[in-house]
Amino acid sequence: MSKSWHNFWYASFDPAGFITVDKPPVALWFMVICVKIFGLHGWSIVLSSVLFGIGSVYLIYKMVKPTFGPLTARIAAFFMTITPIVVADSRTNNMDATLVFFLLLAGWVLQRAVRKRRGWLVLVSFALVGVAFNIKMLQAYMVLPAMYLYYWVASRQNWKRVLTQTVLATLALAVVSLSWPLAVDSTSKSTRPHIGISSTNSVLNLAFGYNGTQRLFGQTTGTGGTFSGMGTKASGKTKTGAPTGGTKQGGMKKPAGGAPTGQAKPTSGMKKGTTNGGKPSGKSLSSMPKTTKGRPTGMKGGAGQGGNGIFNVGTAGVPRLFQTALRRQISWFLPLALFGMVAAYLAAYDRKKKWWQTNRKQQDVLYWAGWLIPVGAFFSVANFFHPYYTIMLAPPLAVLAALAITSGLKKATSKRDDKRARWLRYLLFMGLGTTACLQSYYVWAYYPWLSLVILILTAVALVMMTLIPAKERLFLTLGVGFLCLAPGF
Repeated sequence: MSKSWHNFWYASFDPAGFITVDKPPVALWFMVICVKIFGLHGWSIVLSSVLFGIGSVYLIYKMVKPTFGPLTARIAAFFMTITPIVVADSRTNNMDATLVFFLLLAGWVLQRAVRKRRGWLVLVSFALVGVAFNIKMLQAYMVLPAMYLYYWVASRQNWKRVLTQTVLATLALAVVSLSWPLAVDSTSKSTRPHIGISSTNSVLNLAFGYNGTQRLFGQTTGTGGTFSGMGTKASGKTKTGAPTGGTKQGGMKKPAGGAPTGQAKPTSGMKKGTTNGGKPSGKSLSSMPKTTKGRPTGMKGGAGQGGNGIFNVGTAGVPRLFQTALRRQISWFLPLALFGMVAAYLAAYDRKKKWWQTNRKQQDVLYWAGWLIPVGAFFSVANFFHPYYTIMLAPPLAVLAALAITSGLKKATSKRDDKRARWLRYLLFMGLGTTACLQSYYVWAYYPWLSLVILILTAVALVMMTLIPAKERLFLTLGVGFLCLAPGF
C-alpha cells in the first residue's frame, strides 16, 4: 500500500495491485502513514495500533470520570490496560485496537452531545461509527444498540427532536459507512484489484457476507468451500468451488495448465490433505487422518461447534466466554462486571422517581450494559470469528467491573445501614468471591501456585473486611489487587 496511491486507496494486498485484503483500508492507512514517516520496520507497522490502544485507555477514563468520579475512572482504565487481549491486539498489525478506539471516541462524543444538547455532535458520533465500519465492517455496528438506547434514555429534549436527530444520525452513519464500499464497487473491475475473499468481487458482498451474516450463521471460505464445524452438518465430502480470483469471480482466464491464474497446480511431492495456494488438494476433511472421536488431526470439535476446529473459539453456547479458548483472553473480570452492572444501577436508583425516570449514572450504566450484552451474546452463539475479536468486550467489562468495586465501596463504608447498602455489600462480596473462584479455575492448569494465591488471599481479604469494618477500604483494595495478579501476570 505504500508503493502507490492506487494500492493505498484500495487496500491492495500485493505491490502489483492484483487483490485486496479482506477488510476496509482505514486502519491500514494509519499503518502506511507510519511506514512513510519512519520507514518500513516491524515497530513502525504496529505503532498506530499501540497508540490507539493507549488512546482507548485514555477514552475510558474520560468517559467514566464525569459521572462516576476519578477513582472509578482510574480503576476502569487500569482494568482495560491489563486485559490480555487488549495488550495482544495493541501490539500487532490487526485492526481491532484501532476499531475499539474509534468506537470509544464515538461514545465519548455522544456523551458530550447529550450533556451539551448539541444535535450536530450526535451526527458526528454516528459518523465515527461509520468510520469504524471502514475499519472492520459490521463488527463496528455491535455498539449501535448501546448508542441508540443511551441517546433515547439520556437525551433531555422532546421526543420529536430526539426522533429527528436519530434519523439524521442514522443517515450520517449510512453515508460514511458506504462511502468507500460504493466508491470501490462503482469502479470498473478491470481498473481495480479483486476484492479479496468476496465471492462476487464486491466490497458490499464482503461486508454483508463473509464479514457479516456468515460470521453469525456459519460461512464458507470465500472460494465456494465450507469450513468444517461452521454451522454445517457433517457429510461425506466437502465441496469446493472456484477459488477467489478464479474464472467465476473475476473474469480471469485459465492458463494452459488448467489451474486458475495465481494458483499453482499441486506438485507431485505434496502429501494428501495439504493445500497449495489456498486450493484443496482434492481430499476432503473427512478423509484426513482421524484422532479419537472421529475428529481430523490438529482440529478440535466438529460440525456445529462454532468453527472451533479452525479458529479455536470454543463450543457455541451461553458458557462459551468461560471456556478455555476465550476465558484467558477476555473473561478475567467478567463475573465482577455482571455483578457491577446490577450494583451500579441499584446504587444510583432514586426512590423519589418513577422506575423509568433514570438519572445520569443509570443512563451511563445502561450504555455500558447495552454494549456488553449484545456483543457478549454474539460471541456466545456466533459460528465464525477469531479469539482476538473479543477485544470488543474489553471496554464495558472494564467499566462495569470498576463500578462493582466503587458502588459497593461507597455503600459499604456508609454510616447508613439501610437495605440498599446491605444489598450492595452482598453484590460486592459475591462479585469478588465469584471472580476469585473462576480466576483460580482458569489458571489451575498452568500455574497451580498462582491459583492458590488468588483464592486464599482474596478469601482472607473478604473475611477481614467483615471482621474489621474500620479497615474495610484497605482490605477491599488488597482483594482487588489479588484479582489483578493473573491477568496482569
